[in-house]
Amino acid sequence: MPRNQIVLVIILAVLLPACNGGVQAAATEQPSIPTPTQTATEIVTPVNPSVPTGTPTPWPAWYTHLDPSYNTLKYQYAQVTNEQAKVYPSLKAASSNSINYALLPKNPAYVAILGGQALDENSFVELESGQWIAVNDLRFVKPSSFAGILLNWQVDFRFGWVLQDTESVDAQGVPVHRYSRYEIIREIPSRVVKAGYISVGDGEWLPEDALALTDAQAPEAAGRYQCRFIHVDLTEQILRLYNDCHLVFATLVSTGENPAWTPPGWFFINHKDEETYLNSPQETISSYYLESVPNFMSYYGDLGLHGVYWHDDFGTPVSHGCINLSPADARWLYEWADIGELVIISAGD
Repeated sequence: MPRNQIVLVIILAVLLPACNGGVQAAATEQPSIPTPTQTATEIVTPVNPSVPTGTPTPWPAWYTHLDPSYNTLKYQYAQVTNEQAKVYPSLKAASSNSINYALLPKNPAYVAILGGQALDENSFVELESGQWIAVNDLRFVKPSSFAGILLNWQVDFRFGWVLQDTESVDAQGVPVHRYSRYEIIREIPSRVVKAGYISVGDGEWLPEDALALTDAQAPEAAGRYQCRFIHVDLTEQILRLYNDCHLVFATLVSTGENPAWTPPGWFFINHKDEETYLNSPQETISSYYLESVPNFMSYYGDLGLHGVYWHDDFGTPVSHGCINLSPADARWLYEWADIGELVIISAGD
């Protein structure tokens, strides 16, 4: 081997171990990559598959429902289906078919029944009045669970309730969504005007005659200086409460049906009863007898605001002149209103 080749071999023999060591050292300075036998710690954010990523934050709720406890009632209620139904002073008199009995003064009649009693069709039940009546002369009723809403702030749009099951439509009249009675809706601004309909969504309208609508603006009938009052709109059948000049509560009511219509005007609550009997006056054409009507607040003669357990027709005039509220609404209003509270009843449009 020539001398210069021998020198080259010696140089390579010295340098190669140093290069290998240099490569190995460089490799150990890199981040460790987990092998299949190692576990890499990782933070994973769960994704709800039903909510698209990038969904904007929902608009805060502009109203609150009443506490469900306001729907709790003291008695069970029933309509008397037999106009000749006998009421007895005691269970013993009822069981023995005693001649010591009375008839209810008017029909239709609704009675209040003390709780915790057997309701066998061949038995008798005790009424709130202390009298006894046969179960088979009764038809038990289920009071409405409808309730109004508390406003979380002063909204700048119209809102209200669906009065009957109905469907929304698009601009071409094609059905979009099914709405249930008493469902709460708000009006959504739209550049497209659809005659006879209210815009409730992007390209979605509901028939106006199926809705009762209101807003947060104080009624003109209240004048400039009234900041706490009860307002009833006879056209829309909506009651609103104002405190410190702000709308705080709104709900559907039932006012008088002609000829027993509810007169408009300014009134004041002059008396309150947690429960009372309502019996049609002798001089009227109406006839009714109602036991233990809850949360009665009189404001003019025999007329008052009160709860009803015998119908669920809120949003429609059906009363004998009084302003009917659901049991929950009547109880809440009874707690809110004081003697002397201003009641403004407007004819509306």
